[in-house]
Amino acid sequence: MTLPRVPVTPVQAPSAMRRRLWAGALTAPLLWWLLSSAGGGLGATTSAAWITCVALASVASSATLASYVPTSGHTPAWGCTSCAVVAAASVPVAAALLASAPGEVPFASLALVVTTFGFAQRLRDPRTCPTGPTTPA
Repeated sequence: MTLPRVPVTPVQAPSAMRRRLWAGALTAPLLWWLLSSAGGGLGATTSAAWITCVALASVASSATLASYVPTSGHTPAWGCTSCAVVAAASVPVAAALLASAPGEVPFASLALVVTTFGFAQRLRDPRTCPTGPTTPA
């Protein structure tokens, strides 16, 4: 008995998702440098917990900023006003928190919470804050 052959097409990410992944991958190291510099930089007294929190905050920040990359054309994907403002403001707020207490783990963890909240706010409700790839109607 011979099974019928089914053509298989490769799965590709939408071009908007690919652009956002590239934007996130390219901005994460820059944000790591900016946030760690704002928090006093890496020194002999910097703990592994602080480094981890700042690294995760930079990843959350880069994901947030990458969500603004346009899905088509050149117009940024702002979404609704409150989501755009809260999400974008989470990045400088995290830098300010890190600058207020350099090398302190509680402030680094608070910066991580703020950036994670900003990213979650950006992706919270796709009907009010459309940030995903658009589907043809």
